[in-house]
Amino acid sequence: MEAVLKVMRSGNSDVVTIPAAWKRRRGIKTGDMLRVSESPDGDIILTPIKEQTDQQVRDRLRAIRKENSKFSKLKNITIEEMKDAAHDRD
Repeated sequence: MEAVLKVMRSGNSDVVTIPAAWKRRRGIKTGDMLRVSESPDGDIILTPIKEQTDQQVRDRLRAIRKENSKFSKLKNITIEEMKDAAHDRD
């Protein structure tokens, strides 16, 4: 499917809407996160970010705690800091 999309102004930001058929086909809903990247020839690529399950988050935090335990200065890291660190490493 190909479409021509218009860049519109919303407040202080520019926005582009995604056609409903594309959203339905990819299971994208309002509020979902999309990763934006650029191909070597300059094309813009939008990729839906799949939400992690609770178990995946727990496993990730467990791995971070294990890794952080090697560094004494990081032992007092908060849960929010761990979540931010897990997000930054993706």
